[in-house]
Amino acid sequence: MIAHEYMGYDFALPETFLPAALPALQGAKDYRVSVFLTGREGSHVRSLDAGTIRDQKRLRALLEAPERLLRIPKESGIRRIASARDTGRAIAEDGPFDVAFGPAVEGEVFRTLPPVPKVRKGSEGPPYIAILDAGIAFWNAAFLAPGGPGFAAMGGLRIGPGTGPAVEWLDETALAGIPAAGRPAAVARAGETLARSLVESVFADGAQDPRAFSHGTAMAALAASRASRKARLIGLELPVRLGRDASGGILSSVIDLAIRAAVSKAVELETKAGRGRPQVTLCLAYAFTGGPSDGTHPALRRLERVLGELADHADIRLVVPTGNHLQEDLHARPDRDGDRIGFDWQIPWGDPSANGLELILPAHDAFDLSLVDPSGQGTQTDLGRAGRYGLWLLFEGGAVMGALQKAPSGAGGTRLRLVLAPTARDRARPGRALARPGRWQVALTDRDPCRSGEADPVAGWILRDDADLPEPGRPPRRQSWFADRRRPLHDGIGVLETDDAPRAGDEVRRLGTASVLATIDADALAAGTGGRAGVTVATASWTALGRPASAPAPYAGRVHPDHPRTTALHVVDAPGPAGGTPTIATATPRRVRVSGTSVAAALEAGRPAAP
Repeated sequence: MIAHEYMGYDFALPETFLPAALPALQGAKDYRVSVFLTGREGSHVRSLDAGTIRDQKRLRALLEAPERLLRIPKESGIRRIASARDTGRAIAEDGPFDVAFGPAVEGEVFRTLPPVPKVRKGSEGPPYIAILDAGIAFWNAAFLAPGGPGFAAMGGLRIGPGTGPAVEWLDETALAGIPAAGRPAAVARAGETLARSLVESVFADGAQDPRAFSHGTAMAALAASRASRKARLIGLELPVRLGRDASGGILSSVIDLAIRAAVSKAVELETKAGRGRPQVTLCLAYAFTGGPSDGTHPALRRLERVLGELADHADIRLVVPTGNHLQEDLHARPDRDGDRIGFDWQIPWGDPSANGLELILPAHDAFDLSLVDPSGQGTQTDLGRAGRYGLWLLFEGGAVMGALQKAPSGAGGTRLRLVLAPTARDRARPGRALARPGRWQVALTDRDPCRSGEADPVAGWILRDDADLPEPGRPPRRQSWFADRRRPLHDGIGVLETDDAPRAGDEVRRLGTASVLATIDADALAAGTGGRAGVTVATASWTALGRPASAPAPYAGRVHPDHPRTTALHVVDAPGPAGGTPTIATATPRRVRVSGTSVAAALEAGRPAAP
């Protein structure tokens, strides 16, 4: 029997509150969640225990005055390590703070990421291209060739227990001491050195064989192939847990930390050289799903803020992809059937991470939401029960197996986030309730008869797998989708359908499926920073056989037609086995062909550094 209960939480919660807090809402006693705070002078991380998450009065007080998190004593249940920066000055001067929830942690946490160095006046130095990725084989001979773009710095972001947020930068000896890895022994030594130095990287936990394909190496090589001979590369290894998060939900909590670290290194290098303000292009070849698509998604606020602040220190351009659709049913624009708007949500069996979806409703909340599980049991929720904010828990057999969060959307409407527990047992929390795998039915009934004839008042996005995984080596399966009975998952020869273009008769209409990061208002950001910071959205095209001109690749995310954004188009593919762009993607000179909108982003990242 499925039931629901309104729990309150009638205040603004961080963008990533769900699914990060779901285990705490399920009653886990030893569960903790990280809270990332970004101020004017730097970034901080603290840890909240499950009791604080469930104590609404206390949680609200902390979120409304986040600086309290930086000075609450240890015995309060919120752990911290005092630092000279925390105790020697008024913390409030660092605010106001932006807050996001991130992966759960254990143990004492955390120290502060240092502020960006002050910029001095001086001559113009080389342009920098910062690659924010994983598995970057910076010792490849291609990066060591005289006169070409090589690595000026290489580091790794740490967000794990006891040490984060922090950045470990290889010193000059380590950077120069790793040989060009054309020989097996050299490859092994390179991996061992990185495992010791960059302890949260893919090299440290064995997830990345230095001889195997590496996304980070490919991105660096593609950017370098378009850059000028003066350009210098900065590599920043993102923590391995980000690579196991298919949606970017964890990365959205720390994206500002990664950007701040890369720009800080460029400023530091230029300061040591006696030069002035650097030019930095940041390549972040990740895509975030979700909505809305009008540039008001809460995740963009953190991005806009950090870019605006760093514009005082450097000329910055961030390049992001529109995102690929390796699974087609990530966005629903369901039709009305009278006063009912409904669709099916397919959740896989054996998924070790939470599944979530997001719904954007019109400006009113005269809706009832019904949820029916694969066994036919269901519950109906009156969304008008809450004000602008609210949270419901979903129960099965008396145990919490999901949550529904309500908040205003930036477009003046209502934003719902529905998150269900994993469908696979978690050895770390064996008593945790699970969600039923199979086809869930989600429906909204409009109680306002005046609106029953309007078209497309609701849009839905699959959040994919947002949960940090407790067990390394068990990647998220990312298999929940909006089921369309009129459109099979596979094409006529059994290949997974990746064409995102809408077709007549679709139950799930593919419209505006681009990454959340691709919906940022780049023009407004540039104007607000005097042109010192900007964002470029890149997408992939291909040259079809027999056609002289290129067209968007069918797997490329589409920008919503109601909120158009200019995209940089790069030919990266062609139909058939000869598709893809050739590049190096390992520690060896061997070249492979790579496809995807991330390829377009890397090529675009090299372009600003061209003469």
